[in-house]
Amino acid sequence: MLPQKIGALIRGPSLEKTNRISRMKDSDLVQLARPAPRSHHYSDFFIPQQPRITELKLIRYITIICLVSYCGYLAMKSSLIYSCLSTNDSYGGWIMVAMVMFAGSLVLLAIAIMMNKRVLYLLALPSSALAYAQFPMIQIAQLAHYGHSAIGDILLGDFVGIPACLLMMLFPHWWWFVTMLMTTSMVVTLHDNQLPFWHIGDFDAALYSTLISGPVLFMVYSGIHTSRQTDAAIFQSAQANMTFLRSQSFSELENYFTSRIHDKVLPTLNSAAAGLTPITDVPRINIMDVTQADTMSVGNFITTLRDSVAESTKITIQAVADLTTSLPFKTAMALIDAVAEASHNSVQHAPQATRELTISWNGTVINVVFQDSGPGFCIEKVSHNHAGVKITMLKRPQIYNGVSVSLTSDPEQGTRYEITWNAMDTVAAPEGSKEQQNMLLYQVQKLGFDRLFRPWVAAYALAIFTFDVMPYDHTGQWHVLIISMGLVAGALWSLTDRSQLRLPWRNTIILIVCVSALMTIGQFSHYPQPPQLQRYGWFVSYSVVLAMYLALRLRPGVAWAMWVGFAVITYVAESWLGLDLLASASSIIACIPLLIPATIVPLQLNWVVKSLPTLQRVDSNAYLEPDLQRYTSEMTKWLHSLLQLVDDPTVAKLMELRLRDAIRSPLLDVPELTAAVWRARAAGSRVTLIDDRSPTCADPEEHSKIIANTTDALAKNPHTLTLRLLPAGRDRYASLRWN
Repeated sequence: MLPQKIGALIRGPSLEKTNRISRMKDSDLVQLARPAPRSHHYSDFFIPQQPRITELKLIRYITIICLVSYCGYLAMKSSLIYSCLSTNDSYGGWIMVAMVMFAGSLVLLAIAIMMNKRVLYLLALPSSALAYAQFPMIQIAQLAHYGHSAIGDILLGDFVGIPACLLMMLFPHWWWFVTMLMTTSMVVTLHDNQLPFWHIGDFDAALYSTLISGPVLFMVYSGIHTSRQTDAAIFQSAQANMTFLRSQSFSELENYFTSRIHDKVLPTLNSAAAGLTPITDVPRINIMDVTQADTMSVGNFITTLRDSVAESTKITIQAVADLTTSLPFKTAMALIDAVAEASHNSVQHAPQATRELTISWNGTVINVVFQDSGPGFCIEKVSHNHAGVKITMLKRPQIYNGVSVSLTSDPEQGTRYEITWNAMDTVAAPEGSKEQQNMLLYQVQKLGFDRLFRPWVAAYALAIFTFDVMPYDHTGQWHVLIISMGLVAGALWSLTDRSQLRLPWRNTIILIVCVSALMTIGQFSHYPQPPQLQRYGWFVSYSVVLAMYLALRLRPGVAWAMWVGFAVITYVAESWLGLDLLASASSIIACIPLLIPATIVPLQLNWVVKSLPTLQRVDSNAYLEPDLQRYTSEMTKWLHSLLQLVDDPTVAKLMELRLRDAIRSPLLDVPELTAAVWRARAAGSRVTLIDDRSPTCADPEEHSKIIANTTDALAKNPHTLTLRLLPAGRDRYASLRWN
C-alpha cells in the first residue's frame, strides 16, 4: 500500500533508522514544523505621518520674501526709526522692547528658513507678527495720549501686508483671510497719524487697501490651502502606489523562492534520497543567485536560454537588432527559468517527442516559443499551486514589467509555450479616479485665480473706485471721470478671463491700452485743486493697482515695462518737452514697491506648483527594502534550518515531501499538521495534502476544525490519508479521507 519508493526507503535495511526518524527530538520537530515565511504576514505599507513637502517649500519661499522685505523696509526707514528710539516720552521703553522683539523675530525667521521645519515656522511666524503689532499699538496709544505719534512718520501701513502674509500661511482659512484683510485696512488708516476711522477719508483708504493687500493675501491663502490638499493627495497616492509596489515586490520574491526551491532544492533532495548525491551536499544548497548584476545583455540572454533546454531541441534564432541591448537581470532569469522548466517537463513526460525553441529579437521585443510534439495535457486540471507550471512558467514571469506568457496544450496535440518581453511596456501603479486627478490638477494650476478674478470681484473693485473718487471736485472734468470709469471697467473685465493660468495676450493688450489711456487722460486733466487725501492723483493710484493685477496674472515683465515706461515718458514730457503734468515721474516711480510682491508671490507659487512632489519623492527604499531584506533573510534561514536536519537518504525524501507541501499547499503549512504528517510518513503512511483554496484566506473556525480532525487521524497511523481544501464557494470547506 505504500508507494514503492517510499516503502523501499522507510522499510529499508535499517529499521532502527526509521524508528529514529519517528522518535525525532522535540526541538528538531518544532524546527521542522515551523511554517515558511509568507509575504502576507508582513503589514501593509504605511507612512506614519503625512509629509508636508509642498506646503513647507511654499512657506519657506514666502518667508524669504517677507524677510527680505522687512530688511529692505528697515533700511529705507532707518532714520525715522532712529528718531523714534530717541524720544524721551513715557513710551520710549515700550518702543525699545518692541525693537528688540522685532530684531529677535527676524532672527527666528532666518533660522526657520534654514531649518525648514514646521515647528520652527509655528514659532517664528506668529512671533514676527506679534513683534510688528507692537508698533501700531504704540502709535494708537500715543495718539490717544498726546494726539500725535512719531511712529506715524514710519507709515506702518506700507508693510502691514508682510506680517499678514506670515500669519495667513499658518491659518489658511477664509475667516482668517477676512480677519487679516480687516486688520491691514485698520493699520493703513493710521497713515494720517490720527486714530483709525476718525474721519470719512479713513474708509476710502481702508477700501483702497483691500484692492492691494486682498489679492496678495488671497493668493497666499489659496497657495497654502492648495499645497495642503496636494500633499494630502500625494500622500494617499503614495500609499496606494507603495502598497502596489510592495505587493508586486513581495510576490516577485516569494515566487522566486518557490521556483528556486522547486527547481533546485527538491531535485537535490530527490537525488540524495536515491543515493546519487552525497548527503553532505544538501545543507550546502544555495538557492540565491550569486551574481549581483542589474542587467543582462540580449546576447548573453540568448546564449543562456539556448543552454537551458535539452540537447535534442531544435533551436532557431532570429536576431535582427543590437545584441548588446540590456534587459533587467531578474526579468531575464525569470524567462530563462520558465523555458528551462518547459523543457524539463517535456523531457520528463514526452521523452520521444520532438522539441523546438524559437528566439526572436527585433530591438524592442524578445519573443521565445518552446513547443513539442508530445501527448500534451489539460491545463485546467493543473493545480494552481503546481510550482513548475503555475508559478515558474506562468505566474513568476508576469510579475515583471513587459512580460506576457501563453501556454496552450491539449491531449495528443503537443504543448506550445510562448513568452514575450516588450521593452516599451510598463506596469502602471494604481491611481485615483480620473475625476479626483482632474480636480487636483485644476486646483493646483489655477492657484486661486478662478476665485480671485471673478466678475463680482471686478465689480467690487469698480465700486471702490467710484466710491473713492466721487467726493472729489470734478468741476469741468466730469468727462474725465466718466471715461476713466470706463477704462477701469475695461481693464478689470480683461482680468476676468480664467481660461489660462497666465493672462492671455489679447486680454493683456486690452489692459495695457486701458491703463495707458487712464494715465494719459489723468495726466492732462487739470483739476481746479489737488484731490484730497491722494498724494499723487487718483488715476496713478488705480493704474498701479491694475499693473499689480497684471503682475499677479503672471505677466510681471509686461507690468514692469509698462510702469517704468510711464515714468520715462513722464520724465521726458516734463524735462524735455516742458509739459505740465499732474503726476511727476518720481511719484510714478514711488509706486513701484507695490509691484514687487505682486511679481514675486505668484511666480514663487507657480514655481512651487510646477515642482510638486511626485511619488518618487517618497523614498520607497526606506520603507520597502528593509522588509524585503528581512523576508529574504527569514526565508533563507528557514530553508537552511530544514536542510540542516537532512542526514540520510530517508530524511532527504521526507524533507522533499515536506517542502513540496509548503510550496503547493500554503494554507496547510501549519505546525501541528506538519509535525503529524512527518510522523505519519516516517511510520509508513502515505499522506497527500491538496490546497485548492489558496490564495483565498482560510476560514478560521472551519480551518482549525479540519486541522484538528486531520491531526487526530494521522495519530492513528493510517495507510493513506488525503486532505483537500476545496475552492472558495463550495458547500464544504474541505474533504478528509483516510483508511
